[in-house]
Amino acid sequence: MHKTTGLTVRIKDQPAIPPLHAKRPAGQALSASEATFRALAETASEAILSANLEGEVTYWNKGAERMFGYTAAEAAGKPLVLIMGSAWRQAIERYLKARQADAMENTIELAGRRKDATEFPLELSLARGGDDGCILFTAIVRDITRRKRAEEARRLLLDGVKDIAIYMLDPGGRVASWNPETERIKGYQAEEIIGQDLSRFYTPEDVERGKPQHGLSVAAAQGRFQEEAWLVRKDGSRFWAGVVITPLKDEGGQLRGFVETVRDYTG
Repeated sequence: MHKTTGLTVRIKDQPAIPPLHAKRPAGQALSASEATFRALAETASEAILSANLEGEVTYWNKGAERMFGYTAAEAAGKPLVLIMGSAWRQAIERYLKARQADAMENTIELAGRRKDATEFPLELSLARGGDDGCILFTAIVRDITRRKRAEEARRLLLDGVKDIAIYMLDPGGRVASWNPETERIKGYQAEEIIGQDLSRFYTPEDVERGKPQHGLSVAAAQGRFQEEAWLVRKDGSRFWAGVVITPLKDEGGQLRGFVETVRDYTG
């Protein structure tokens, strides 16, 4: 899946793209699917590139030029391992090992390498195209340097907060982050609770009434949910708390998760 400026697009079953250095027979026009692909790829802000099974570049858009520093002419026919490090080969090998269609749909995070030899974190999604005689892989690559820096800054900030539990939830309401102060207030260690549903923190009667999901729904629709309620610690004890749930959305308005803060009024 390709995420670009908030828009999410998955490209599957790509048309085979003739190599950048290949000459097209006189009078032969682009196929409709190939023309559409090129038109989209050349206007994309992210890097879109293709390579054959040997890992040699067959397509390199303007976004790839900006991201990696190589022009299309410099990249044509070159091994991607030399151009962008081991990220490409790792992704290809992961797919070939899985041999499953859904292996192509998972976005993975890897390290890329620019022309000036600097490395940076990237997200990479693969799509397979061509036929059995000419297998091509198309990658959609996003530089996630700023996101990683923001995540680290947020982690440092949350780890320094006192007297308030602050944690992140994924869009489905499962715990996605956990800091030391949250552990002290709730009683759970990170390895115990990450991935668990937030209903763990509510009383059985509130869970039965659907209160946890109600809070998420209100927050997603209205931008904020706030209440005071009885919550439950790991040891089963209850405490009166102020709860605020705020949605996290990307630039395109797509819900990415929630931040929940809990203030213990009984402590």
